Amino acid sequence: KHKSKKTSKTAFSCHAPDAEKVFLAGEFNGWSKDGTPMKKETSGKWSVKVALDPGKYQYKFVVDGGGAVRLLAAEATRVLIVLSMNTAQ
Repeated sequence: KHKSKKTSKTAFSCHAPDAEKVFLAGEFNGWSKDGTPMKKETSGKWSVKVALDPGKYQYKFVVDGGGAVRLLAAEATRVLIVLSMNTAQ
């Protein structure tokens, strides 16, 4: 069988030095506010790698969850395009 899609690890990161918890929510995890936890680095940057097929995905960073979702990037939903060459734009 011919396989046209190749899953690859895509890196996500955001800068939130004062945050206690950061999660990645998007189309790829059903917009789960706590399904994809990110790891904090000493620089205040949070990161995670997610296996994704090539395609276009919307996502948000959920910072300190709480009752209301606080988002980075001026409350914007971001769009990620995963290409077959393991490059994200």
